[in-house]
Amino acid sequence: FALGWPIFGKNIASNVERANRSGNIRPQMSKLEKLLAKNKLHISAKCAHYIQEKPSKKIEKDLNSDLKIIGLRASESRARVRLWVDHGDFYKVKDYFGKKKEIWKLNPIATWTEEDVWEYHNKYEIPRCKLYDIGYSRNGCWSCAMGIRNGQLERLRFGHPKLFKHLIYKTEMGKEIFRAEKILHKTFIQEK
Repeated sequence: FALGWPIFGKNIASNVERANRSGNIRPQMSKLEKLLAKNKLHISAKCAHYIQEKPSKKIEKDLNSDLKIIGLRASESRARVRLWVDHGDFYKVKDYFGKKKEIWKLNPIATWTEEDVWEYHNKYEIPRCKLYDIGYSRNGCWSCAMGIRNGQLERLRFGHPKLFKHLIYKTEMGKEIFRAEKILHKTFIQEK
């Protein structure tokens, strides 16, 4: 992936990518971010834009959509809390498709908790994805390492060993994960 690999979470990946691109390691960056940027770790949070958001927006434009219903919950991240606080459940996005083309966004579950989601599932007998039964708290692209600090790769390793081995030993992303591990081990483990 030319921009970098989805490792360490969106905020860390975005800050490291920005520092790598600009050459500016800002003082307010965390110790981890500075370390990854100094070592030019090839990470990015842009894959979601190119794999999910951009194609979705094209389809919405082709269909001449004027409403987008989204299932984001404020409890999932600080960015989603800010989105809900700033805009609420129902809001207009101006110039979404370009000049004077707008779309309304409706987010009916913005204030739901995870318990609310499962209560709704149970009440209406919605089938449950089996990934939740083997330890995943959310799902998306199987190879995404954004949740690496939350045990995402460990769950992949034990739940889907062939996919794990392919990702780690046969891909460029795997090489970057090994580089990151060496950098972190050298700095944080040997420091003690």
